[in-house]
Amino acid sequence: MMAEQLSFKYVVEECLSEDPKEAGSDDEEANLDGDEINKRFCGNRILKAFANSLDPDETPQNVAKAVFGETRAIVIASSSSDVRRLPSATRVLKSDFARYNVEDEDSEELDQDDNGWKIIHTDVFRFPANKNLFCAILGVGMQFLTLATGIMLMAMLGLFNVHHHGQINSAGIILYAFTSCISGYVATNMYKKMGGEKWVWNINLTSALFAAPFFLVWALINSVAWAYGTTQALPVGTIILLMCLWMFVGYPLTVIGGIFGKNGANGFDAPCRTKNIAREIPAVPWYRSGFAHCLVGGFLPFSSISVELYYIFATLWGREQYTLYGILLIVFGILLSVTACISVALTYFQLSSEDYRWWWRSMFSAGSTGLFVFLYALFYYYKRSNMSGLLQTLEFFGYTILTCYVFFLMLGTVSFFASLSFVRYIYVNLKMD
Repeated sequence: MMAEQLSFKYVVEECLSEDPKEAGSDDEEANLDGDEINKRFCGNRILKAFANSLDPDETPQNVAKAVFGETRAIVIASSSSDVRRLPSATRVLKSDFARYNVEDEDSEELDQDDNGWKIIHTDVFRFPANKNLFCAILGVGMQFLTLATGIMLMAMLGLFNVHHHGQINSAGIILYAFTSCISGYVATNMYKKMGGEKWVWNINLTSALFAAPFFLVWALINSVAWAYGTTQALPVGTIILLMCLWMFVGYPLTVIGGIFGKNGANGFDAPCRTKNIAREIPAVPWYRSGFAHCLVGGFLPFSSISVELYYIFATLWGREQYTLYGILLIVFGILLSVTACISVALTYFQLSSEDYRWWWRSMFSAGSTGLFVFLYALFYYYKRSNMSGLLQTLEFFGYTILTCYVFFLMLGTVSFFASLSFVRYIYVNLKMD
């Protein structure tokens, strides 16, 4: 085992060295041919570029493991997603357009004999049930997308000290308060476009959709920490400060954003009119059910971040230090791309089955990624960590559940807007009678 570590360390140091001869001074200790390794690995300077941005305490071995791990994650994401199948999907759509856009004299025969996504054009833009909650999820999901992107950009600019995790937590709390206007705007704007009238209730629901669960979980954990007398329990002064931040910054900005969203709503502008009587939905096989869509739509995005999750969990719950924020931003972009692609594909399959209830399903299909993240958290807790006791267990699972909830909000929002753009596109380009 020691020999493998020495060999691996030698290879990486060889790649990062300016002078190959100097790097080969440990040849006897590593039991490797330095010239041979030099030929194979020193042509690649990617590791050196990453190493220049790392903390001085970061070892070459950890750098290489992270880079190789993320390269593997990118390959998995690109091979398992529907990105490579987009040309085939485009050809299928063109074939559908050519088949559906027939001459006027053949339209009557088409309506009688054909099936597929065209014949549900009078139902596909029927607004979902519980649109108040639906729009609130979209608003909070868009807020967390902005927050996550902002945190990663700030980390890339070197605004955080890797030795102080509390800096990222503080920045996240402040950004959450100041991005509340985004959630209020998006939620109320979509709600008014769908014909909603209780926009004040929508603003209140949007404001409490994440804040209320977070407060309940945090209050439980903090109370247990107080009972144990640990320093992890926040003092009363800090609690009052956080409450004031939400009451005097977060909530007012949500209201202001909601007012602008209400005034800026111009109607949904659906390309097809909706009939008053809903069409009957035919039965579908099990592999086209909502449960199957959630399994596929959650697993593929999860596979694109499965490698990255290990480093994140090791940083949050272990003693590791995460410094590759550039790679994290790339993986985050891959996650969003995979989510959008798989959402479009699943929505197309659903519409082809003459099922027009795509609104909520598009959100839950990719939002179920949070469930797979939770399953990974279970594996990490029991197999990779040494945590034990009531307080540690409560902290781990409490904050992990909140993190999975954030994944659901973010990816569900991305999935819905990707599906909405796709549905608009195919029905705008379809000639109606």
